[in-house]
Amino acid sequence: MKTSAQAIAQKIPQIIGSTADPAEAVKHIIELVAKPLGAEISSVHTWDDEEKRFKLVHQHGISPENEERFNRVFEAYQETVVHKKKAEVVSRIDPSVVALTPDEIKKMGLKALLVYPLLKSDRLMGIAMFGRHGGAFNPAHLKVVTDAVPFLLLLLENKIFQDRIFIYANFANLDGLTNLYSHRYFQESLTRELSRAQRFKYPISLLMIDIDHFKHYNDTYGHPQGDMVLREIAGIIKKNVRTYDLAARYGGEEIVVMLPYTTSQQAYPLAERLRRSVAEFPFVGLSRTEHVKVTISLGIASFPANAKTKADLIEKADQALYLAKEEGRNRICTSLILSKRLIRFAFVPPAFTSGYYLDILTGVKEVISEIGNVELLTRAPEKESDYEGMSKIINQLIEEKVDAIAISTQFKGIAADIKKLNRANIPVFMFNVPEKLPQGKVVSYIGYDQKDAGREAAKYVVRMLRGAGNVVILKGLNETTSNYRVAGFREVLASYPRIKVVAMEAADWLRTKATQVTEKILRTVKQVDAIFAVSDEMALGAVEAIRILQSLDYACVVITNQSAVGRGWLTEDRLAEIHAEMHRQFAEGQVRLDGLYYCPLAPTTKDRTTIDHPDRKPGPGMLLRAAREM
Repeated sequence: MKTSAQAIAQKIPQIIGSTADPAEAVKHIIELVAKPLGAEISSVHTWDDEEKRFKLVHQHGISPENEERFNRVFEAYQETVVHKKKAEVVSRIDPSVVALTPDEIKKMGLKALLVYPLLKSDRLMGIAMFGRHGGAFNPAHLKVVTDAVPFLLLLLENKIFQDRIFIYANFANLDGLTNLYSHRYFQESLTRELSRAQRFKYPISLLMIDIDHFKHYNDTYGHPQGDMVLREIAGIIKKNVRTYDLAARYGGEEIVVMLPYTTSQQAYPLAERLRRSVAEFPFVGLSRTEHVKVTISLGIASFPANAKTKADLIEKADQALYLAKEEGRNRICTSLILSKRLIRFAFVPPAFTSGYYLDILTGVKEVISEIGNVELLTRAPEKESDYEGMSKIINQLIEEKVDAIAISTQFKGIAADIKKLNRANIPVFMFNVPEKLPQGKVVSYIGYDQKDAGREAAKYVVRMLRGAGNVVILKGLNETTSNYRVAGFREVLASYPRIKVVAMEAADWLRTKATQVTEKILRTVKQVDAIFAVSDEMALGAVEAIRILQSLDYACVVITNQSAVGRGWLTEDRLAEIHAEMHRQFAEGQVRLDGLYYCPLAPTTKDRTTIDHPDRKPGPGMLLRAAREM
């Protein structure tokens, strides 16, 4: 009776002889090898020696929602096997190593890994990875892979050779300066991809990228240096995109990236990674010893959410890029969705007695002036606690058949009232509530669960501290928002016994008090590795305390980014001051931090997304979200 290894050895030549495509042969061999290993998950990457990055050849058993998590697992363990130049058998996925929470690993169903470096005469050709949902890999499994490696090396070498031939054959499709695809090839590819996306119902996102103040850089340092900057940025983009993404030079200093199977929300982390990578890169100035800071602005648009045609998709991405540059550059903006007809939009806060709601209204009016096709109706009870007054106003608006209503309220019971009254199915958006309300057919929700804010910040802490360290919590007043954020933060940390909360104090949302509280804690606690503040102002206070105690060395301040629903109480000037001050203090070395970390928060609703840019007030995003429903 044949062993698994013998059966595989007999089938491999048949597979190789049945196809002229080495990638197809690799796919069949990996799936063949995975069976006796009991591996439900498998992948093969080649190593591109010119671009210094791995490229995916084949992947099996990974769902789209787990793809980003699996990429983190691959990135974490590929470094180990490349360094050791030998296979690694992992019996337990360590959350701190892969920068994932235990819950995220559990969702993947990944219990054990076998990571095998594909080496030819000590030269790295690629990596094969196998994963199991249960049970560990053993030496017999390792031998099965080892026996198949010579065939995989032969095929991967052929694959690399064919890829190079393809590049040379498609030389006319490449931009000579950046080695990205040409504008013409991008247009042709986007046409084909949109046709497939319409047929198979998947999203496509575009990143439109522009180098900030590039003309000034050229005038100062010369066009040869400008060309070098373009090449370096193109290289950064190529290193960060996936194999099936397409990066092209759109024209001048503009670059476009097409991301199949990607929504705007999913494209944002990549955009932020590109923005940060460029901003941190040491570009050369007038001499090799002079380093110059160069930044990029990015606009994101998605099919079919933002546009239905190719021309419209490019236009929306370009509009978003323009907005990013208008708002100060070195940032990311998502597409503004415009309705083709007049939208009658009603904004209903609890009252206009507070500067918080007046500031939100200012933001709403700003965006209306930009869009130009929205009629704004503003109504509110005279007193903030008037539940009956708010219910009455909503009933009147429904009777008037407005196009959309946005409500900012802490009243949970209002959702039930709307369900009874809203027989016309007018889109109604609950905004800035402390937790997700029960969903109904005509009740939508914009914002996020306040606990998610704390959970996201905790995930950042875990990744930075690699699962061990001492943490301080600065909370606000004893009310729902602060308590929920702290609860979410501690909920995640409960899975990491080596991360200790060594102090938790109230700073009442105030910067000055946060400085006093933090300074007191840092003088009494021997070791602090991270500080979690539930607001920007308190984070600034913590930074100030660290600056005062210059003899101490603390790792980081982590703050929740309230941009998904909040910061409405801050004027735009004050918000700009906060950002500028935090980054100036860090950049000038006034505080010794590893970083100031913002935690971007996603809405809790799976099929809906806010369009707020992190530096804009909540009102505009809420308004645009309503417009999107029209």
